[in-house]
Amino acid sequence: MRTLIGAEPEIASAHGEFEDGADGAMRAELVFPGGVSVTIACSMTVEKPVARLRLDGARGRLEIMNFIAPQVGCRFTTTIDGETTAHPRKAPPPTPRNSTICTRS
Repeated sequence: MRTLIGAEPEIASAHGEFEDGADGAMRAELVFPGGVSVTIACSMTVEKPVARLRLDGARGRLEIMNFIAPQVGCRFTTTIDGETTAHPRKAPPPTPRNSTICTRS
């Protein structure tokens, strides 16, 4: 977000959940100059991992599900001026693995 917005945020709040002395989940609310607010969260205690990016703007929203491993499929959803469109992306078909062995010359 620093790169996208081009500024450093202030930390509005932060919360951690700990299990057996280890950090299991974290959540933080950040505020950037100009009033841009950001929520970031992660958890190692969920049953099914989820990678979601959601950007809200004046005219709508962009949401990307599974942006970390799009090779297994992902979904883009845009809402612009109240109209929502889903842009599913299926995983590409499997390809044969490259069996070339790399050696030092």
